[in-house]
Amino acid sequence: MCELFNKIFSDSTVFLTFIIASATVLYMLFTILMWLSMRKSINLSKQIFETTNRPFIGISEFSLQFTDNGLLNPFIRYSNFGTIPAKQLLLKINYVLNSKNIFSFKVDLSNLFPKDKSMWGDVIQSEFVKSNLTPSDNFSFSLDLQYNGVTETSYSTKELYKYDHISNSFSVVESIWN
Repeated sequence: MCELFNKIFSDSTVFLTFIIASATVLYMLFTILMWLSMRKSINLSKQIFETTNRPFIGISEFSLQFTDNGLLNPFIRYSNFGTIPAKQLLLKINYVLNSKNIFSFKVDLSNLFPKDKSMWGDVIQSEFVKSNLTPSDNFSFSLDLQYNGVTETSYSTKELYKYDHISNSFSVVESIWN
């Protein structure tokens, strides 16, 4: 070991080569550490951007009425309160009677730009009609709007409504934005 040490420090060319090789290895280590730090910083910046610049789809109006022949007639008005467009909107509606899913369907909706409003309504042809409801029944349904932002991150707005037999109307029980 001492012989190698003496050889390195006695010849100036070998000594300088050793210094340059050591500096190169240290530079490479610092470069890797800087790259890892920059990667964390970029991921943090991306998270901040996605949190502050995203679509927020909110349901501004909802009604669920029964037609004259007792069929369901939902109407939804929704808006993009966010700062970027919402793409690939998908509306899912689940009807639940006494904790049992009785009817579900999905509807593809058009893209929605910031500050835009849109609506959807239809008559639902299902086996369920209002005459099947009794005052002891627990009738509810959920709306689930799923959509993507520009970074292809998935977001959703979910609302749960419950039917009140006395007022013959629905009220929001829970509202969740993800």
